[in-house]
Amino acid sequence: MHLVYIGFGIDSAFVSQSLTLLNQLSKDTQIRKIDLLIGKSDLGDVELNEKIDVCFFERYPVLPVFCTLMQRSIENSLIPLISSDTVIHCRTDLLGAWVAKIIELYKFNNRVVIDVRGLFKEELKGFSKQHSFLKWLRVNLYDRSMSHIATKHLKHARVSITAVTESLLAKVKADFSKSNIVDFHVVPCVVSDQFEFSSEIRESVRKELNIPAGETVLIMITGSGQQWQNESSVIQFCEKNNFRLIMLSKQTYDSKNVISAFVPYNHVARYLCAADAGFILRDDHVVNNVALPIKSIEYWCTGLPIISDGNVWELNRYSKELLDASFISFKDGGCEVSPLSETERLSLSEKSRSLFSIREVAKKYVDIYRGNE
Repeated sequence: MHLVYIGFGIDSAFVSQSLTLLNQLSKDTQIRKIDLLIGKSDLGDVELNEKIDVCFFERYPVLPVFCTLMQRSIENSLIPLISSDTVIHCRTDLLGAWVAKIIELYKFNNRVVIDVRGLFKEELKGFSKQHSFLKWLRVNLYDRSMSHIATKHLKHARVSITAVTESLLAKVKADFSKSNIVDFHVVPCVVSDQFEFSSEIRESVRKELNIPAGETVLIMITGSGQQWQNESSVIQFCEKNNFRLIMLSKQTYDSKNVISAFVPYNHVARYLCAADAGFILRDDHVVNNVALPIKSIEYWCTGLPIISDGNVWELNRYSKELLDASFISFKDGGCEVSPLSETERLSLSEKSRSLFSIREVAKKYVDIYRGNE
């Protein structure tokens, strides 16, 4: 089997999710070669298995006219890569719609796997700071692109669609009810093997940060600091209750309670081990309701209980039904934090890694590629 994996470019989620997945897939003997096709990006110090070749397409703003140029560039880069055993895996539904259209145009019979990572339109409308006209243009572009596969019967491309949660998949199925696509799957986000609880690492990092052994320390991962993260509520809570907060973010914060750090992905697990609970606060919005943030899985796999306001429905479901680890309820700007014992953290870490292990997720994708599910 030959795999072509397509993404828009390199960002923190692409590194933690796509590259972790590709490096694991490269170890599978059923896959003879992997081509990573992405929008022109600086790969920096990204580590890729030697089985993975990287090629690029021209990347433009996701706006009319520009997207026509980008689709043409994807087509020109993709077509020479395709052989009879090629499976094309697309990181987003927008890319997937474009690629499926290309496959139909050339009358190829290759499988196209489309990952739906979230609700693009709803997120754009609810959280984007762009001008309303630009938002309208992008929503209109998305609708027109998706109509090629969501409302038409495909004659050639064999499309499989994955979503990260059950509730997101239900919405996707409803959107595709007029199509002839019937192959849908839930495939959760992944974590690399380094995300596990270690008391030795915990002690080491707390020593580096001058945190006493018995002090309760909280943590939050914000990455680029998107506005829906609600950092201000978290900082206010920590200042009011005199908790120290490790903030893994590109932002810096003027607070004596905050330890600001922006670290490489392969160092994040160390800081999670050092903390006692992690924050995930979200507004009550459909984008958040159907999501399961990557950081929640990273928290769980390092044995961290999660402080949540209950607006991420899937976090609630996983906590109660699968992990037997109820989240810490954050209501009216406050909560009570009781750190887990070392034994409890090891247990939560083990359960979580069995659910979200990169090995298990990679196996699931290989089954989808082969049409075995």
